[in-house]
Amino acid sequence: LADWLADIDNGLLLNQFFRDMLAEALQMRTSDIHLVQDNAPDTPNWIKYRIDGDLIPMHLLPAEAMARLTTLMKRDAGLNFGDRTTPKDGRFGFTWQARQIDVRVAAGPQGQDGEKLTLRILDRAALKGFEELFRRHEEVSSHLEKLLSPEIKGGGGLILLSGPTGSGKTTTLYACVQQIDRRRKHVLTIEDPIEYELRYATQWQVRSGMKGGEFADLIRASMRHDPDYIIIGEMRDGETVETALRATESGHTVMSTIHADTALQTFERLRSLMPPERERASTYTLAQQVKAVLNQRLVKTLCQGCSHKTRLDELLSEHEITKLGLKENTGVAKHNTAGCDLCNRTGILGRVLLLDALLITAPISERNGIYQALRQNVNDVLKEPGVIFRSRRDGVIDLIINGLVDPRSGILYIDE
Repeated sequence: LADWLADIDNGLLLNQFFRDMLAEALQMRTSDIHLVQDNAPDTPNWIKYRIDGDLIPMHLLPAEAMARLTTLMKRDAGLNFGDRTTPKDGRFGFTWQARQIDVRVAAGPQGQDGEKLTLRILDRAALKGFEELFRRHEEVSSHLEKLLSPEIKGGGGLILLSGPTGSGKTTTLYACVQQIDRRRKHVLTIEDPIEYELRYATQWQVRSGMKGGEFADLIRASMRHDPDYIIIGEMRDGETVETALRATESGHTVMSTIHADTALQTFERLRSLMPPERERASTYTLAQQVKAVLNQRLVKTLCQGCSHKTRLDELLSEHEITKLGLKENTGVAKHNTAGCDLCNRTGILGRVLLLDALLITAPISERNGIYQALRQNVNDVLKEPGVIFRSRRDGVIDLIINGLVDPRSGILYIDE
């Protein structure tokens, strides 16, 4: 960086810094790179990396240097680098350590005469597999494996993944797809945008604003291609929900994501999208076809190289310990804020999946109670036979007693 800033007109040094920045980001497990280019004197031109959910300021550049860097990025992504006022999307790829890396670039205006770029790094090698992702959730894993097994014979069904933005829903979706034997089962995905290429799968890109290019249009079209599994990137509107539910009635297994805060709230969110005149019938289909609802969070895990061992009562109050249902002298781990070389001085190294899960095993003929609960009091779903509930609280306690999460952080997920 210093060499390039000393000779800012040197294109070779600019390209070298760009390559070094991408390599550094990959080595630090960065998911997104944020750049702000602004000529206003009071606006810092930072390059920031999102690591384990947090934005970390990494490099501060002069406005002129940032302008040259963002122009290079837009050129590589196939974008009009002279236009700084219109939001636009592109992508480029490169090879790093014998791995093919894709980068999705989003550009948009910043302030009066600046620009904001966000780079999403898509590294297939960094994607967690099904077993790694669910290794702390054996019951959920076993249930999903049955639904994704090549031996499953029709019947359809709906698998829903929910959570806030940035909770890893897409990663979980891809992990589940990877678990399907795509040489024996036809998997058709409908995505906006397509993030990773999947071997032996049919992948369709949503074309918003184009006739026949919306999620619901593509779901209808997909059913003429004899899919076993239809993977829908996101449930965004009532028409998508309606069409997806009809697909399950036709014997297709549908997997999708939706924004919701808990597993039970996922049902309410779906119902809020349904057209009023179809709500009753659609809720009935939902009750009949839903097989699993996984609401998820990604929880930061302590660096095992520098976290401190201590007792639970050294970190939490008596009331908080009672809430966890653990003993005061339970051995736990404490976040070392100074960190070490292994965790880049953060005390945090990676994130782990935390689930609020509903697994539905009741046969269709015995689901009227679920339907009634969905329409009257969604909490009563938990009382129905054939409904297994695994709370987020159970997962938090497991992470705390195994020294993966600081109790002071873990208890926040229970309060949530």
